Order: sequence, then structure tokens, then C-alpha cells
Amino acid sequence: MPTDRQLKLYVESNVTPILKEYLPTTKDAEKNLEKYISKKQIPNSDSLVEDFVEYDLNKYKLILNKMKDMLNLSSKYERDWQKEILEIILLLYPKYIYSFEGTLVKYFNKFLYKERKKVLRYYVS
Repeated sequence: MPTDRQLKLYVESNVTPILKEYLPTTKDAEKNLEKYISKKQIPNSDSLVEDFVEYDLNKYKLILNKMKDMLNLSSKYERDWQKEILEIILLLYPKYIYSFEGTLVKYFNKFLYKERKKVLRYYVS
């Protein structure tokens, strides 16, 4: 949001060229506005993006080295592989904050469902 002084200088810089055509003025409002804006500009600092790019690059290099080591070790068990791959996936996709090692999948069978229903009626009645 511009300050009152900046607005005043902006208006003067737009009006002064028009007034110069009709009146002799010694004031150069455009230079005053440029001088004011140059004072207010924030000096360029190191970009955060560059830091994060370097961080990501190192992260991917470490993951690559870990995967190469995993391939060289042929004595790894499947469960160990799965745990390490899950760690890598969590690093690559930070929006996933947790992973399950496994889950229970229910088997649905109509015959078993009917039998359970009969048993439930028996106990409830």
C-alpha cells in the first residue's frame, strides 16, 4: 500500500509534464518520485528457492545412493526392502505423513454372511 508521500509524488509526477507545457517550473517531480522509490526498495537478498533447490538435490542424491546400496546387498529380506522403500516414499512425497506396513482385507462370502446372520438371530432372540 503506498504511503501518503508516495501518492503525492506520483500525482505530482503525472501533473508536472502537463503543467510544464503552460508554466515554467523548476521542479522535476518524476526524478523526485524515482529517487523516493529507489530509497524504499528492499535490497536483493539470497533467494530461499535456491536454498531449497540445493536441499532437494542433496536429498535425491542420498536417496539414490541408498537405493544403490540396497541393490548391492542381495541378502535383504522382502520385509526389510518394503520398510526402506516406504521410508523413501515418505521422503519423496512429504504430504504423506504416515504409512501402514499392511492392512487387513475382509473376505466377503455370501454363504458365511447368511450363516452369521442365522447365528446372530439365534443369540438375539
